[in-house]
Amino acid sequence: EKMSKSKGNVVAPDELIARYGADTERVYTLFMGPPEKEAEWTDEGVAGAHRFLQRVWALQDAVLEAGEADRDAAAAERLAVAVHRTVKKVTEDLQRFHPNTAIAAMMELANAIQEARGLVGAAAMRHAYETLLKLLHPIAPHITEELWRLLGHDSSLLRAGWPSFDEALLAKQKVTLAVQVNGKLRATVEADPGLDAERARELAAKAASRWLEGKEIVKVVHVPDKLVSFVVKG
Repeated sequence: EKMSKSKGNVVAPDELIARYGADTERVYTLFMGPPEKEAEWTDEGVAGAHRFLQRVWALQDAVLEAGEADRDAAAAERLAVAVHRTVKKVTEDLQRFHPNTAIAAMMELANAIQEARGLVGAAAMRHAYETLLKLLHPIAPHITEELWRLLGHDSSLLRAGWPSFDEALLAKQKVTLAVQVNGKLRATVEADPGLDAERARELAAKAASRWLEGKEIVKVVHVPDKLVSFVVKG
């Protein structure tokens, strides 16, 4: 059911902001889905957005308690790849006006930082965490600005600049997606690991456009990092 004042089902942002803060309201609203699609508002979703921001806040301890040197070289490499992959994805998703998948990628980076805790040295942990704050800042400016100050920065996070990513590093981590149309292999696509279903479909459709043109897509099956399969008719 669509929100409408006449139906009395409008969610007032003032109450949510008073309870959770403006950043939570912003994160949840943008995480619900692309702006052109309808989405269902749920209290559980708002609480989930708040928990994510609480996790981001708590991760500052992972930076402050990290030792000088890496204890696990493989863990350090995994974290570095996760940082560059997230910067690339968030940058591209925001340019495509898909903040929901950008936020999902940031949640994954927060998980990667937590997994690296106690295994990766302070410099790499700080870089990963500060990158997360930079990416999250346009969506949750208040908490990220406060955390930036707590990390010892005197100037605003606004002046820090948008993070960059190493395409050469990510190129080493590519996976090959098979693209099928009605069960037949029609193309392959090189993609970043962990690519979301929507983006995988876009790449696959472009690669197999010759076999999709003029057809009605009945179903799309996405097997992460392996396959995109189109069922068409017409």
